[in-house]
Amino acid sequence: MGELNWEGPEFEYHEKGPFWEATVVIIAAIFIVLALIVQKNFLFAVFIALSAGIMIFWGRRRPPIVVGTIDDGGVVIKDRAAYHFSELSEYAISPYPVTGNNDQFFVELVLHRKGAIRGPVKIFLPGELVNEAREQLQAYLPEFDYEPSLSEQISRLLRF
Repeated sequence: MGELNWEGPEFEYHEKGPFWEATVVIIAAIFIVLALIVQKNFLFAVFIALSAGIMIFWGRRRPPIVVGTIDDGGVVIKDRAAYHFSELSEYAISPYPVTGNNDQFFVELVLHRKGAIRGPVKIFLPGELVNEAREQLQAYLPEFDYEPSLSEQISRLLRF
């Protein structure tokens, strides 16, 4: 089989305006007041403030573009990770579309690794390469039906 190469965002990005950030600050402020007055727990209040700051910082971060490859050895995200087919148990292509830079259409390629502790690997694949990727992956791995977890659904709902 040949080699399939693509470029895509490292993660899904949602544009967040000042309303989103103000909401985070207001909710954090409410929890800080509750932590200080009700629980009298200064450390928990500091934790909430730090968490809100990190959430706003990460919410502003735009995804870097990564280069991916599927070849006879496995799936490689250049300069980041390599997943050999012997380490993987199955794959899925998520039916949920993702819009990247310049309104390009992407789908999530979900790879399950062998081992109970490891979570799935999610890679954004251009929509026009779905059939080619499926052909290459089917030679090595079975496909499964992908159902997003509750935390993924909440994350999409909150646009994080």
